[in-house]
Amino acid sequence: MKLRTIKYFFKESFTNLWRNRVMMFAAVVSVVAALFIVGTVLLTLMNVNNIVLNMESQVEITVFLEEEVSADTIQELRETLEDTKGVNEVKFESKEEALEKAKDWLKEKEDLLEGFAGDKNPLPNSFILKIDKPEYASRISKSIENKPGVDKVKFGEQIVKTLSKLARITRWAGLVITIVLTVIALVIISNTIKLALMSRIKEIQIMKYVGATDWFIRWPFILEGLLIGIISTIISTLLISFAYNYAVSRFGSMVGMINMLRLEDVIRDIFCSFLVVGCAIGTIGSVLSIRKYMKV
Repeated sequence: MKLRTIKYFFKESFTNLWRNRVMMFAAVVSVVAALFIVGTVLLTLMNVNNIVLNMESQVEITVFLEEEVSADTIQELRETLEDTKGVNEVKFESKEEALEKAKDWLKEKEDLLEGFAGDKNPLPNSFILKIDKPEYASRISKSIENKPGVDKVKFGEQIVKTLSKLARITRWAGLVITIVLTVIALVIISNTIKLALMSRIKEIQIMKYVGATDWFIRWPFILEGLLIGIISTIISTLLISFAYNYAVSRFGSMVGMINMLRLEDVIRDIFCSFLVVGCAIGTIGSVLSIRKYMKV
């Protein structure tokens, strides 16, 4: 394709967009509305996924040791735990450290633990394991519960199962909702562009009669769809940024312990997603809409 032809296509696209600015405005509004809904769903799912990941990272396995266990056995057990597949951190917690932690939990009522220092400390030594994924907890627990020096192994089994289930549901729901909204947006944009094309049927007919090829006619419309997608991406990114900042400032403190993702951490992903989806639905919508009129 010659450079002069490309320049002609762009010039025609900008001219047609300005000439049909009312329909272009309708198409941009439709794409912006669709992208805004997609962005809202994406941000919600990203925050839910972040919460699930944070909760997953806090899943621990506690390996309580027997009362009388030698230093050599503890060292051998540590090496075994560090070599266990799925374990990414092993921390030894002495009974003295466990007592201090219990006092921190009780805070003003720590005097309840007075008299348990030294030999009277009933708490056991233990290893605290950080694992890669919650679903590994059951397998790792069973593989170490009969090791020498181990008294018992504990982890929040029900919490782990719930987290794993929630993570799967969140990821699949995000995928399905995004696909459905994208298809709906594509249909809306396609119909909007069809309305715009109906006012230009004569223009297409004339071009066909004077011998223009199908692709020579299509390219300006495809570029129009692409430009509508880019314009809509910029507008919808600005809108979703303002809306998300408002939501964080208004509701961020209300959810307390739940930390919402910062805008600067997500806006690049949102913009890239909008750009891909916006340009795709603008371009595909143009191609699908003009196909019918190529048979003139």
